Amino acid sequence: MKPTIARLHALLFAQQQGVSIHDVMRYLDVDEPKAQQALKDLESWLTGSGLALFSHEDVYALVVDAPYSAEVVSFNPEQKQQLSQPMLEVLAVIAHKQPCTKQDIDDIRGVSSDQTLRNLVSLGLIAPTQSSNDPLKLVRYKTTKSFLLAMGIRDIKELSI
Repeated sequence: MKPTIARLHALLFAQQQGVSIHDVMRYLDVDEPKAQQALKDLESWLTGSGLALFSHEDVYALVVDAPYSAEVVSFNPEQKQQLSQPMLEVLAVIAHKQPCTKQDIDDIRGVSSDQTLRNLVSLGLIAPTQSSNDPLKLVRYKTTKSFLLAMGIRDIKELSI
């Protein structure tokens, strides 16, 4: 392994919540194209190792690779908080339709989602957003980086049907 890739691997291992591309550039003391190349090289090196490079909105982190995530969680199940059935339903709706309003969610589920939305926001799995282009200023919900990390998803596009 090249020293640059080893340094990047160590940084991502130590920073479990991930690092921005700017942090990678500063840490490696390189420009953005070289930082991106280092990330690609690390991703290639990780192939088949049980770990994967997670990226979302220019934040990068090491995660357990998808084929192993369920096995790892079942090994130590108390490590993750159990999500209730309503939480999973709301997360599924938001993940597939995001950004979506509370009314969108309630219409699909057929019940009020007030408390469930508050719980998911407090867990950091979803975040409320507002569009400046929306004349009604409706709050819409979208999944967060924490959701993707918790679910072992590298990119929300993986959920496409």
